[in-house]
Amino acid sequence: PFDAVFIDHNKAGYISVLEWAEKNIRKGGLIIADNTLLWGEVAGGAVNRASKKQLEVMRDFNLRLSDVEKYTSILVPTSEGLSIAVKEF
Repeated sequence: PFDAVFIDHNKAGYISVLEWAEKNIRKGGLIIADNTLLWGEVAGGAVNRASKKQLEVMRDFNLRLSDVEKYTSILVPTSEGLSIAVKEF
């Protein structure tokens, strides 16, 4: 198992990368993901840089990382967003 993964991928593919990480990161390992606020659009900002699919995927991604049964996580509110999670399972 890996100790950490950094995700900066096609935004519509974040869930598939997270699924891979869940299988391949050790318990206690880190998942770090860039652009998780999509320039503020995930929080309702009206930048219009992301597609509807990208918004749906990123909202689901953030929701999955907020599952306290699986992760201890934070979302750093930079203009693009940075998520950091410790895998707990």
